[in-house]
Amino acid sequence: MAAPTPTAIATHIEETHVIPSAITEVWPVIKGMKMETWWNLVDKATPDSPGTGLALGSTYTLHFKDGTKWGIVIVEASELHK
Repeated sequence: MAAPTPTAIATHIEETHVIPSAITEVWPVIKGMKMETWWNLVDKATPDSPGTGLALGSTYTLHFKDGTKWGIVIVEASELHK
């Protein structure tokens, strides 16, 4: 049996959350894509392309503890209102 071929799917999900912590503690974690430190379903986030943190065009793979993988592309980031 041949391995399944990945299928690209265009989606848009927008969620907002209030994080009850100081911005000086939270922003470095988010900017550094250290999702495993605050999202208990994530095992790790690994960079797939050049760029660091929230550099536009950077891509990451989120590796979930159940074996699921998500691809993430950074398309926008703002530090205007920290």
